[in-house]
Amino acid sequence: MQIALHTYSTVEAYVAGQQWSRASLTCCPLHPSGGCGLVRHGSYLRTRPAGMRIARWYCPQGHRTVSLLPDFMAARLPGLLSDVEMAVFAAFEGSSLESVAAMLRESELSLPSAVRWLRRRLGPVRAAINALLADGMCGMSGVFVAKGFLEQLRRDLDTNTLAKLPAPLGWRRRRWANNSAAGKYQHEMGPDRTPAQLYRGWTTSELPAWPPPQHRPPPPSERSWRSGAPTDVLASKALRWIVRLRRYCAARGLDERTELTRDGVRRFLTWYARDHSIDPRHGGNASSALRALRRVYEVRGQPVEPWHPTDKRQLPSSPLLRAYAKHLAQHRGNPQVTVLKKLDHVGKLLEHLAGSGKTWRQLRLPDIDAFLMDCAHDYARSTTADIASTVRSFARFLLASSRTRLDLADSVISPVQPKFERPRRALPWDDVQRLLAAVDTTTARGLRDHAMLLMMSTYGFGAGEVIGLQLLDIDWEAATLRVTRPKTRTSFVVPLLPAVAKVLARYLRYGRPPHTPTRHVFVQMKGSFGALTSSSAVRHILIKHARAGGIEAPYLGSHVLRHSNAARQLDSGTRARVLSDLLGHRGPESVSAYVRIATQTLREVSLPVPR
Repeated sequence: MQIALHTYSTVEAYVAGQQWSRASLTCCPLHPSGGCGLVRHGSYLRTRPAGMRIARWYCPQGHRTVSLLPDFMAARLPGLLSDVEMAVFAAFEGSSLESVAAMLRESELSLPSAVRWLRRRLGPVRAAINALLADGMCGMSGVFVAKGFLEQLRRDLDTNTLAKLPAPLGWRRRRWANNSAAGKYQHEMGPDRTPAQLYRGWTTSELPAWPPPQHRPPPPSERSWRSGAPTDVLASKALRWIVRLRRYCAARGLDERTELTRDGVRRFLTWYARDHSIDPRHGGNASSALRALRRVYEVRGQPVEPWHPTDKRQLPSSPLLRAYAKHLAQHRGNPQVTVLKKLDHVGKLLEHLAGSGKTWRQLRLPDIDAFLMDCAHDYARSTTADIASTVRSFARFLLASSRTRLDLADSVISPVQPKFERPRRALPWDDVQRLLAAVDTTTARGLRDHAMLLMMSTYGFGAGEVIGLQLLDIDWEAATLRVTRPKTRTSFVVPLLPAVAKVLARYLRYGRPPHTPTRHVFVQMKGSFGALTSSSAVRHILIKHARAGGIEAPYLGSHVLRHSNAARQLDSGTRARVLSDLLGHRGPESVSAYVRIATQTLREVSLPVPR
């Protein structure tokens, strides 16, 4: 249950001063005379605003928790009463609920979802006002149109009245259609949760113990391998899908483990849909259930086929393209990803020539110019420049292999890209700290994200360096970290700072699943728990926590923390050559891009404006 905590402090001061730790409750609201054994029960985290915690107590006799909610917080809704009030005023002044919902939330939600979001706030507030007016509080009608009226009502009304008013103003719960018991929505009981997570994925004795032994989480057998145990309904549905798969395999003489792949599950769902005359897309949670079965086999050490099919891309059929691919790999030292990209670019060029009735033997400069002009209409400037670079490489290959006598490479013109047309994006260091503080470290996913973002902001790592980090790269005894540059494939060693080591050890012990098919440090938190495969995963993680922390920035890419670290290093006096070596640049001139965002240093060297 919830009780109002009357405070005239602002939200920022409440969070900064951690005033929930100084909140007090004189007596139990269920047993005012005492004797129930009411005890302080720590606090719990609210999703918004960032860093907000609510003090709570526990009544052993009533088996209930009691929370002290500050006057400015909305009850049973995320956020503040002022946010609810803003939505209510907008609904009263708008022409329709749809237009107001579209204005407030359509950029984040679909229109039906935005309308439901608005109704969840407008309906209870309207019901609370009508209830107050019906109870003879007509003299307060002027309050209902004043700014901050919800917060003022929270302070003026007594506890009994608030208990009768619906949330978010009062404490009364929403009446659910299934008449579920109130205890189902009660806050979890027990002390404040420490970062005890899904698995104890790291059992090396050298790692520091976290949390202390007296507060160790229960063993994995008592917890679900996902966040929150599945309900009986979901478990029964999953078991039914597993039984159906086994019947399907038995009827066709198939090995169950070989069918636990993406293509195998699709074949099974197609058969099941045809046999039951349903749409194959209506398979419910079949895929999740069968991936869970696959996970069981992996944990038990029984081999299963890879979920995704192996890359079946073969060498190009054309002898010319095969020779060009060999040239790129052996003479230019390009990795396979780059070779495949350049072959795709050359394939586009050959298709353009074929459209004009020509082959590579009739390739001339006007043909290249026409091809690049077509690319400029379809792709961004940077992509067109990349294609032009491939065309130059292909022209040099034709000349070097004596397939042509024309040197066309130097005549290929690509879009001009100013080297530093725009300053690199970086966050102020205060925003970086807000970003790290916004990560919820009470979940396994939060422990992973916090360790990843802390390493990127501390060392200036890029996304490729973080997702490529493996367990063998961590030397706990020497307190060092070996990192490999994804572009140059060169390795370097950095000191493992104590703060980073503590966060990393906590993630490895309580956040990382123990039976993963990879030795990478940072893994996915769903499915087969494989390694993160691209920088886009890091970008999505960063954007999610930036929004949670209320960080507004025009650009949030996977390298924004690398740029922020570089700017801070320059502001603190690090020499450009040293910073270039730390960031892995091939030349010290690359640091000049970060000088444009080192605003503090630029202020110190600025000249007075002449009069």
